[in-house]
Amino acid sequence: MNKKNVLLTVLCALSTAQITLPAEPEQSEKGWKKIAKIYATSLTAGGVIGSATGILSLQAIITSLKTAEYLMAKPNNEPGVFIFGLMVPTLVLIAERRLRSTLTEDLNKNFEENEINHSKNLICDTAWITSWVAFLACLKLCE
Repeated sequence: MNKKNVLLTVLCALSTAQITLPAEPEQSEKGWKKIAKIYATSLTAGGVIGSATGILSLQAIITSLKTAEYLMAKPNNEPGVFIFGLMVPTLVLIAERRLRSTLTEDLNKNFEENEINHSKNLICDTAWITSWVAFLACLKLCE
């Protein structure tokens, strides 16, 4: 039953693609190529920035929590260790946001200087979403 559903889905997708795609190559270069370049550039750039900052922030948080756990295990336990365990992850997340914003702003300026078609908001949104996805995915892997 599943094979029939997959075959039916593929056939419907092919027939829909044949209807919606432009027939002339000139129209294809103007419309689809331009849109693909703008979105591919923005999605790729935002994805790289977001995944890098998300993974770096997770590594920093894990390291700080391991340090706090190590310090809590010592016999002369101080109250500053608990504050350290709360403050460092918060500061790391704030620093990650600032780093991600700075990188996306610099990348947008470079794209504008080099006259590369892109979407500013899409780069920022993609970097933000990818950062959280990478953070949570790596968090699950670290368990």
